[in-house]
Amino acid sequence: MKRKAERLIQSLQQRGILHDKRLIRAFLRVPLEEFIPKNLTDDRRIYEDIPQLFYSRPPTRRTISAPHMICIMLQNLHLEENDNLLILGSKSGYISAIASHLCPAGEIIIVESIKELVNITRNNLDRTGFGKNITIIHANVVYGLKESGPWQKILVTGQVEKEDLDYVIYQLDPNGGMLFAPIGNMYKQDFTQIIRNGDDFYYKKMGEVIFGPLDLYEPTIPEEETSRELPERFPPVQFKLDLNFLDKNVKKFIDRQRTRERSIEQSGEEEMINIAIELARDNAGFIHIISIADRLNKDPEEVLNILKKSKLGIIEDFGTSNLVTTLFILKEEIQETIAQSIEIIDKIIIIVKNMKKEQKLEKILDYLNEFDTEIEDLSEKGPESVYRIKRLKNLASSIRSNSILLTRLEEKIVSDPKLMEQSKIITNQQILDIEELNENLQELSKKFRSWQV
Repeated sequence: MKRKAERLIQSLQQRGILHDKRLIRAFLRVPLEEFIPKNLTDDRRIYEDIPQLFYSRPPTRRTISAPHMICIMLQNLHLEENDNLLILGSKSGYISAIASHLCPAGEIIIVESIKELVNITRNNLDRTGFGKNITIIHANVVYGLKESGPWQKILVTGQVEKEDLDYVIYQLDPNGGMLFAPIGNMYKQDFTQIIRNGDDFYYKKMGEVIFGPLDLYEPTIPEEETSRELPERFPPVQFKLDLNFLDKNVKKFIDRQRTRERSIEQSGEEEMINIAIELARDNAGFIHIISIADRLNKDPEEVLNILKKSKLGIIEDFGTSNLVTTLFILKEEIQETIAQSIEIIDKIIIIVKNMKKEQKLEKILDYLNEFDTEIEDLSEKGPESVYRIKRLKNLASSIRSNSILLTRLEEKIVSDPKLMEQSKIITNQQILDIEELNENLQELSKKFRSWQV
């Protein structure tokens, strides 16, 4: 399969489509075949530049976008290593796994509307080792994920009308946040790059395409309750066509990337270790191997093998063979931070345990307020991607939404007993979310304790 991937990359480069070295490495390291069910895999066509079918339940069919489309989308997002990326539509998890090589120190969250696709994608990411730094949630894609914003980058993987962006567009970082989407009707769209500057949105069309529509939400609760806590309703977006402004901002992204790509290929092992230590110190004592490799313009495996010789740092792979999740940690220098982090994590674990035993919904909401306070303290200790802040916040947000919804249903069940079944479904999900939150915190606590001297 690797030779087929290499031929695909060569073809994309020769056609002038693929030019980001990080993306080249990503195509080589992310196994496309692992994101497609065996019964739908055609070994003869697996690495051709065509869409790949990964889901077929007649009449519904879903594909992973063709590689040249993935190149266009990700390269025009100009992802940087610390960017937090929101992806609307899962595409089997393959695009997010590719993107993780471009923003290894950021967090990637996928919002998917179809429950079965959520399960498929989560399984793919966990099996391939990307589930540690990519989170997928089942929610309404058109509302985005405001509680985890602002987002430096947002990728829309299916056809949307301009009006569909009225909620999610305001979740972009006001200081140059970028969104890329196929915008238009179901018969023809334009790849569109949008940059936010304060309350102004600048756009540029990048060519006509045809994508299937972004899947809409599948409600599992009574229709009148599906709105839950909707984001603040903003006025319809008014895009501005100012190519000079947009091109200047895109140039800033490109210039920063070129600065990082300047080759230091003549660096000796000692110099490479010193550079890695300096980068780690600039990032609270943690730095991703992929980030170091990008700065040095080196193969990540080579960087990894050299850093293993350093006595000032340790290598942490989070139990996966996936280099995107592999860290170089200045263990001795961050002992105080580790101790403080463990103390906060232990407090949060107690809060979650109390929440797990609590029967009163209003008390659960009180515990969630305590959780919010502690999680903000935790987020100040180190990189969000290491502490998995967004994942923890998302689980807490789901628990909060379900608690509010259950409170509303309790008031109505007396007059409408049919709602009892829906209440049970939501309660079961509540239990699962609290348990998952507890498991994530326990894992985080165990990992931080393993770093103590």
